[in-house]
Amino acid sequence: MRAHTGNAEVQRWTVALAAAGVCGAVVAVMRAHAGTADVQQRAAWAVANLCDAHPTNRTAFANAGVSEPLVAAMHTHAGNADVQQQAAWAVANLCVAHPANRTAFANAGVSKPLVAAMRAHAENADVQQQAARAVANLCAAHPANRTAFADAGVSEPLVAAMRAHGENAEVQARVAQAVANLCAAHPANRTAFADAGVSEPLVAAMHTHAENAEVQQQAARAVAYLCDAHPANSTALVDAGVCELLVAAMSGHAGNAEVQRWTTQAVASLCFGNPANRTALADAGVCEVLVAAMRAHAGNAEVQLCAAGAVAYL
Repeated sequence: MRAHTGNAEVQRWTVALAAAGVCGAVVAVMRAHAGTADVQQRAAWAVANLCDAHPTNRTAFANAGVSEPLVAAMHTHAGNADVQQQAAWAVANLCVAHPANRTAFANAGVSKPLVAAMRAHAENADVQQQAARAVANLCAAHPANRTAFADAGVSEPLVAAMRAHGENAEVQARVAQAVANLCAAHPANRTAFADAGVSEPLVAAMHTHAENAEVQQQAARAVAYLCDAHPANSTALVDAGVCELLVAAMSGHAGNAEVQRWTTQAVASLCFGNPANRTALADAGVCEVLVAAMRAHAGNAEVQLCAAGAVAYL
């Protein structure tokens, strides 16, 4: 189902299952067989698939109370990588564009078992990818979850995931997305990531996956939020070589509006109140690519807004 979002027949059966009350049935099974790992894994897999690109099912599962048994499964089967991966995938899909589910999972205490999963299965790329997706989606426009994850110590395992899975583009993109969402309007998380040493693996991700637009976009978002009114992060990222890589991303993905939007926002954040960074970016050739972005995306208000901010701070 995840691979067939464009297949009308698959989606028709998804709708039919929902109408038949499958959401409540799946939640009931999870509650009744909480100690059986295989049941929990397959039930979480079902939740993830039913909620992929399906807002109605996300709400149906919310109404059925899915958050508590999913969190319980993560607690009960902490050593089972398959359960952790599928549960994290389910959480991630349930929380896409669904604030009520983010709050429900916050109330169910999802942050601690999710962080524990990342620590316990640090070498498992699938667990790391889905857990990072879940963190990113839970923290999107949700200050309480950002703080809960901060309290659970999420910064260290996220940075560790970037280091351990440097060649895996999906892990890098999802971790960078999680870093960005955690740091938006949250100064304490910016400092926590600074202390965890985020700058070097983040810059390494941009270097290793220079051709991957999604990695570049999410990494630039992370840079933008990490450096927002945070001089220590700005200096650390520049020392790690971020200026050249931002310019390379702007040049290499000139036609991608989202890459241009977030790289220009990152430039603005790096330059705010930091003359040395302005010089470093100028030396890296940012002026030319910044003007090119404004010309290429003249009709895109977000790109123009971020680019104007970058010009102002440069």
